[in-house]
Amino acid sequence: MKLRRIIESELIPGGLASGKPDDHFDPEALAKGIKVELEHTSDQRIAKEIAKDHLSEDPKYYDKLAKMEESKDKKDACYYKVKKRYKVWPSAYASGALEQCRNKGVANWGKKS
Repeated sequence: MKLRRIIESELIPGGLASGKPDDHFDPEALAKGIKVELEHTSDQRIAKEIAKDHLSEDPKYYDKLAKMEESKDKKDACYYKVKKRYKVWPSAYASGALEQCRNKGVANWGKKS
């Protein structure tokens, strides 16, 4: 059986940012991410770990999330079409899809080209 090495400084083992130092991330994006994640935990270290995982997946994760939050009151046809397709709302993926829909038009979004 192969054992996985767990980094001692990690509070949540695994994740995309496992072993990556803070200076691997844009300081502004990391600070924004920590602030957002502190809405879900009171532990600064856990918030940082979660933010680093999200930023490893998508360096613009928190920018997309903020953009989605800004436009959450705008409930056009794209909003309803995209929200119907995504289980997690809001999310960076749904935010990107919403932006694509609004750029392509609701009739064209989601069609294979």
